Amino acid sequence: MSPLKESMNRVIQKFEYESLYVGEAGFRQLHFDALVAYNDKNDNQLFSVGNKKIVFKSYVGVLYVEGLTIEILPKGDRYTYTKSDKNKWQRALINLLSECKKINLKSVKTAQLSLKYHSLLEFYLNHFLNEVEEILRHGYMRKYGEHSGQKKSLKGALHFPTHISTNYIHKERFFTNHQVYDYNHPLNQILKTALNVLLKMNISSTLIGKAQNLDFKMEKVDFIHPSSIKKHSLIFDRRVYHYENAIQLALMIIKEYSPTLRTGQNDVVAFLFNMNDLFEEFIYRRLRKEEYKYGAISLRVTDQVSKKFWENKRIRPDIILSFKEGKHKKNIIIDTKWKLLEESVPSDPDLKQMFVYNLYFTSDKSILLYPYSGLDDRSKTAFQNTEWVSNRSHGCEMKFVNPFMDDGRINEGFATHFLEQLLYS
Repeated sequence: MSPLKESMNRVIQKFEYESLYVGEAGFRQLHFDALVAYNDKNDNQLFSVGNKKIVFKSYVGVLYVEGLTIEILPKGDRYTYTKSDKNKWQRALINLLSECKKINLKSVKTAQLSLKYHSLLEFYLNHFLNEVEEILRHGYMRKYGEHSGQKKSLKGALHFPTHISTNYIHKERFFTNHQVYDYNHPLNQILKTALNVLLKMNISSTLIGKAQNLDFKMEKVDFIHPSSIKKHSLIFDRRVYHYENAIQLALMIIKEYSPTLRTGQNDVVAFLFNMNDLFEEFIYRRLRKEEYKYGAISLRVTDQVSKKFWENKRIRPDIILSFKEGKHKKNIIIDTKWKLLEESVPSDPDLKQMFVYNLYFTSDKSILLYPYSGLDDRSKTAFQNTEWVSNRSHGCEMKFVNPFMDDGRINEGFATHFLEQLLYS
């Protein structure tokens, strides 16, 4: 068996900040070259490149290149090496993506069954196929679209210049622009093109069979070139809102699967997410779900609140908790940090950042929030007053949360415990 055949459908699992070397577990030079080119195309943000090695950064998810699937899992524990650890963080990542609306799980049961798939990639692709299947089950949409071409009778508007040049001899024909009510519109074309990408991949025969069946049912739909897709023109109104999840997944598949100049036929499919952004959004969504429990103090959890800082520069804390304490309104700033600390001592840049947040958002307390790594919370320590800032007493504290259980499920009580400790301690 050739080395290339041996790597078909092979899955490599790595954690954030781990390295993958050429020659390791079926990772070949052609895979390395394709990923280097792909990273170049993405401004070298996704990972670092060393001497015949890839060093992953804070991006998690899955890469597929030339029959090889590479999963990059969150490193949420200080020591994560075993297969059990990898299973936990694969499940945790799936639940995290679901919570942040990056994938739409129908139920908790679906998440628990996820490990029956060969890899996280196949889980993602199966989810896309399920979404397309659901659309076809309810009858996929027909829409009016502009078509140009030759007709034996005058229908629509005559395109005079083309008609003259094309039909100089054949006077019985008409070159027209006309509207057609059919299935061949951009939404269906995007789904069809993504299905075609799947059929080129070395994935399980079950998924290939599913994709072939759906592709056959969409035989009246043409492919669309990626450069022709205009995201801003994709409007999901009441009639086509059920397309939205499938289109988002399809666009990711189409966008990533394109030949790179340096590697010829070796294409890359990627579902990658910045873990820092995921952790921030996850914490925000979980805290927001708790608001209703604190109506007595009018708790509000907000994100993406920014203020002008200097010229056209702005500052934006991750999360702001607003609530009433007696007759006074108070704010607490939360800045999430997805990193494992060696000790309960924040970095100088983080402290300076929190100092500024307190001043600009009138808060007497800010919190640096990390995933739990065996360290204890550190209570509020006040910033020193200066001549310039002498009328405010404000400080920063460090807190750690453990949002996932040993099997990768979300710890449903962590947000309640965090807020109870924060608001009433």
